[in-house]
Order: sequence, then C-alpha cells, then structure tokens
Amino acid sequence: MATARQSIQATPMNSLSALSDPPQKHIDAAAMDYFLIEMVNTLKTSSAVATTRTKKLEQEMIEAGLVPPPAAVPPPLPLKKESARDSVTSLASRSGSATGKAAVDEDEEAVRVRLESIGMHVGANITEKLCRDRGMFADTLDVIKFVCKDIWAVFWDKQVDNLRTNHRGIYVLQDNQFKPITRLSSWEGRAEATRRAKIYVAMSGGLLGLLLISGQVTRTPCLIPPPLSQPGFGSPSARSNGTDLFGPTVLMISVDGLRGDYLDRGLTPHLLEIGKKGLRAKSMKPIFPSLTFPNHWTLMTGLYAESHGIIANNFWDPVSKKKFRSADKDAYFSPHWWLGEPVWETAMKAGLRTANLMWPGPNRTSSGVSPTYPVPWSAPDEFPLERKLNQLMQWIDLPFDERPQLILAYVDSLDRDGHIYGPFSEEVNSTLKDIDSFAKNLTTMLEERHLTDIVDIIFVSDHGMVDTTNFQYVHISEYIKDGIHDIEHLDSWPSRGIRFREGTNESDYLSLLTEAAMRNPDKFDVFTHDTMPARWHFSNNERIAPIYMVPKLGYLVVNTTDEHETPGDHGWDNDEPSMHAIFIAHGPFSTGTKALHQSRRKQSPLYDWANNGWHSTLDDTYVMDTFSNVEIYGLIMKLLDIEEFSASNNGTVCFWCKYF
Repeated sequence: MATARQSIQATPMNSLSALSDPPQKHIDAAAMDYFLIEMVNTLKTSSAVATTRTKKLEQEMIEAGLVPPPAAVPPPLPLKKESARDSVTSLASRSGSATGKAAVDEDEEAVRVRLESIGMHVGANITEKLCRDRGMFADTLDVIKFVCKDIWAVFWDKQVDNLRTNHRGIYVLQDNQFKPITRLSSWEGRAEATRRAKIYVAMSGGLLGLLLISGQVTRTPCLIPPPLSQPGFGSPSARSNGTDLFGPTVLMISVDGLRGDYLDRGLTPHLLEIGKKGLRAKSMKPIFPSLTFPNHWTLMTGLYAESHGIIANNFWDPVSKKKFRSADKDAYFSPHWWLGEPVWETAMKAGLRTANLMWPGPNRTSSGVSPTYPVPWSAPDEFPLERKLNQLMQWIDLPFDERPQLILAYVDSLDRDGHIYGPFSEEVNSTLKDIDSFAKNLTTMLEERHLTDIVDIIFVSDHGMVDTTNFQYVHISEYIKDGIHDIEHLDSWPSRGIRFREGTNESDYLSLLTEAAMRNPDKFDVFTHDTMPARWHFSNNERIAPIYMVPKLGYLVVNTTDEHETPGDHGWDNDEPSMHAIFIAHGPFSTGTKALHQSRRKQSPLYDWANNGWHSTLDDTYVMDTFSNVEIYGLIMKLLDIEEFSASNNGTVCFWCKYF
C-alpha cells in the first residue's frame, strides 16, 4: 500500500484526520493502482500455468505419435574461437540462457496481449459513457485533447503532465507520476527496469488504442516507459501550462532604433532583468545599410539586402521603372518589391499559425501566402504600446487549435523620437522607460499564465542611432559641378546611390568622385558594384545604383543643404558600434542554452570550441558575442522545430549549434 500512502501525503489534507479518513477519490486511486499491480502478477501466474499445461499437452501428443516432434535447431555459431576449457560449458550455458529468456519473453508477451485486451474493453465502455453527450471528434487533435483531459482525469485523477507534438503529426503523452511504476527499480540497471515496466503500461496501451480507433485515428499508440523517454523528442515540445496545451511558441518584438548601448543608461532595468534570466548579446550587427526596411526584412528572411531586394528605404528599380518609397503605402504593401521568404511564410508552409503585428513589410508574399492574423502598420498614436500588449495577449489566450505559434510585433516610437529629438534627448529617455515598462508588463502577463518556460520571447532592434547635430555636409555638387543636373535618381540616405541620365558620360563623373574621395578619406568613399566591400554583401542586385557615395560617421552626403534637418539618424557603416542593435532572449531556449554552457565549462578544455562566443558577467548574465542579424531566421527555424522547411538564406550553417 505504499502507493496509497504516497497519494495521501501528496495532498494538502495531511493532517491526522485526513490520514485516518482519506477522501473517497484517494481510496479509488489507490485501489486502481493496487488492482493494476495485482492484475499483472495474477496474469503472469495464470499465463505461466497455461504455458506449462500447453507444453505438457504438446509433449503428450508427441509421445503418442499424434504430432511430429519439432525440428532440431542447431546452436548458434560462436562469435570467436572458444577455448578448450570453456567451449562446451559456455555453449550449453548460452543455450540454456537463451531458452529460458525466450520462455520468459513468451510468457510476458502473453500477459501483455491480455492486458491490452482488457484495456481496450475498458476503453470501449468508458468512451461510450463520456462521449454520450458530446459531438463527433473533429480531428486527431480533438481526440488527443479528449485523452489528455477527460480520460486521464477519470483513470488517474489528473491531466497528463506534458503533451509533445511536432509538425509531423506525432503526439507524445507524458505522465511523470504513473503510479504503478513510480517505485519500480532493478538491480540489473535501466534496461532491465525498462523491460519490466513495459508490461505495466500495456493496459493503458489498449485503452489508448481503442480511443484512437473510436476517434477514427488510424495510427497505433506506442507506449514507452520513463527510462526510455527522450526529453529532446520533437524538440522543442508542446507543453501544458496547467490549464491549456501549447505548441512551440516564439514571440519576437522589434523595437525600432533601440541602439545597443541604450541598455547601459540605467533606464531599462526590466529589459536587463529579462536578459539576466535568459541571455543577451553584447550587440547585434545590422546589415548594410543600417536602415529600417532593409534590416527588418533581413530579420524576416535571413538574407542580405542584395538578396532580398530592399536595398534602402527609398530607391529606384530600373527593371520595373518604379521608385520604392517607404512612405508610399502602395509600395509598402506590394509584394513584388520584397524578395525572399519571410519566416512567417516558412512557418505557414510547415502547418503553423502565425501573427504579424505591424512588422515592416507586406502582409502577403508574391506566392500569395499571408499570416494567419495580420495587422498592418499604423502610426504609434493610433496603436499605442498598451493596445499592442493587449493584442499580443489576445493571441496568446486563443484556444490551442487557433493560437499562433509565431508572433511578430513592431514598436516604432523610439526610432521616431530618436530622429526628432536626438538619441541623447529627454524624450528618447522617456520613451525608453515606456518600452521597458512594456517589456515588464509583457513578461509579467506570461508569468501569470505560467508560460515563461513554454514561450520563447525575443527582443531585437534593427539598428542604432547617432546624434547628427554637429555633422558636416559633403556636397555632391562640389565635386561634379554642373554634373549635378545630370543625376536622374538619387537613392537612399545617408549613403547616396547615384544614377546619371542616359547619354551622359558616367565614367567621367565617377572619376571625379573617386578622386575627391581619395583627397578626403576621412569624409566619404565612392564605390561601384565591383569595388563595394565584400563584407557588406551589397553589389549583386540591379536595384543598387552603379555609383555609391558612402559617408564616414560624422558626415552627410547631400544634394542641397536643407535635405537633413533631424538631430538623430542612422544608416552608416554597420561596423560602427552606434549603429548596432540589441538581442535579448528568454524562455526554454535561453534556459537550456545557459545550462548547456555551464555543463561545457565544467568539461573544458574538451568543449572550448563551444564556449567561444560566450562570456559571463558578475551578475550571472550570459552574454553572447556580437553577431549578425542574418542569423535570426535560423534561430526561429530551430525554436519552432521546422528547420526542414527552411528557405535559402544567408545565415551561417550551424551557427546556433553551440547554443543548443
């Protein structure tokens, strides 16, 4: 009756009166456990008796000449040459051992079959009673939820501890306190304990098998005792927060213009706390140019600008003969501009639901795919932080079969204030505090729902911000004189892509600009597709102008002096620290990553390769080295367990391997 005592002690009613007069449900539970244990033993005994009788009858029939004797089976050949001393003995020993083991396996198989039959019979009756007042099962998931909640509650007065699933349609129900085997152990070790445990879950196998058949599910259940359970199956797994089931879920929020070192101002304690509980990077490197639209589409696709086509916030396309303007809604929502496959499209192809809250880019790709729940961009005043928070929670609170597993959100108020007031203004500091409060409220709501170990939350930004109040102008007209009138299209900002009118001598103008750059190496550079720095990955696209003037930090390339009036801006060389963004993550990914890192540190130097890119601060925050934002696409693929659906991207192969 050890199981009954364990059941009583696990309840809040642990007083003497409770022990002397346990509630009926504990008596029922203990009786059920005891019945199952005794039933296994009884069936083992009866099967052994039946087997003995059968063998005796067979032998009598052979002796009477009614049936021929079985053909002799030659002993197996030894794997190595036996010594004269032990060959006969060892062969006889092995033969006897094999015969005994076969007999034991045969007996246990008979018991297992009988237990499964009993389980199916019980399952048929229970299913008929429980389903009397409910409609037909809608799909496989409906059947699985019925098993997890209704059936488990009837038999074991609890729901399953964990439901794991993946995009292949495989479900794993995990019960960490299956009482008939919680105290099972074996001196022979794990394999023997597992073998002994299998028979105790056979009845449950029959029960589940009948339920699946009743729900018109053709797949067969496979029960695996705890010693053989694989924690990483279907990684990462779907789980229960105590009230509902959750598949692998990623919530990624981009805060436009959140410069990497904004976190050092002492104004973001909650973002830092999230990073301390999880992990963060020293900074995240944007692609070139360090502008909003190119980098947000890189975060979505894992592609450099030359590959995904959004090469600036404003540019001319010589193929379509049209100009892309970020402020033009027709261009903003037209999918032909946006090349590559966004992460939400990949997730949709893998069968997952997605939600997009104002993330820059179209809400429909050129292949016609849209997020399950799209919310197009609107001004910050029309969609404030509180409203965004409520929308995120509405998606999180949806039923399992409606809830998105990838949720993307965009916050642009900090970038707006950075441009208008400058990165060191009181207005920026105030907005930074608001965003920190938003992060606090978001994590608090996830904690209240017991989702901190279920939902991976990622905070990123697209670029930094720099104070431009003392920047100096580089006037294009100063170096090409009247040639300024031959410029047909002037793309981007603060770098300038120059397209001269057809029929002009472009090579002469290029020579003038190149010579000027050589005379002013501290002010700007001039590049063509052939001379563009390879590290920018910014040449193999017709949308990139044939001549690019790229200013050094502290300078602005202008056509007229009134082109730039804002005290804050970005877009410079992505190696500049002031252009860097943030990366903060918290959830099952970061928890597992920190644990893995700690275990590898203990095994150093064997795992020194895996420790590269890590350092820990005094407050036990784990900080990754600066990395490129083209790696984010691969991270989300891994977190959602949909890597096999991954589209082509510029991320590093196995970049995240050392973090998992």
